[in-house]
Amino acid sequence: MGSNSSAQVQISNTGNTATFINSISVAGPATGVFTLTNLPALPVKVDGGATVSFGLAFAPITLGQPTGTLRIDNQTFNLSGVG
Repeated sequence: MGSNSSAQVQISNTGNTATFINSISVAGPATGVFTLTNLPALPVKVDGGATVSFGLAFAPITLGQPTGTLRIDNQTFNLSGVG
């Protein structure tokens, strides 16, 4: 508590054709524990072989191990940290 950490998230299109990312969001039991930074304007086009990135910040508000979810379109990724 009282400090925060961040990570850079990179999404790579390893295919040959462009694709679009329409939504990126975080959710969790506690509001504001996980937040997105430097999010690209959505929808974002990711050309074949290209990468798009954004930041994910963690700022615990209570002691314990809060969890959350990162959602990129219809894909979900579990988040956790220790406060």
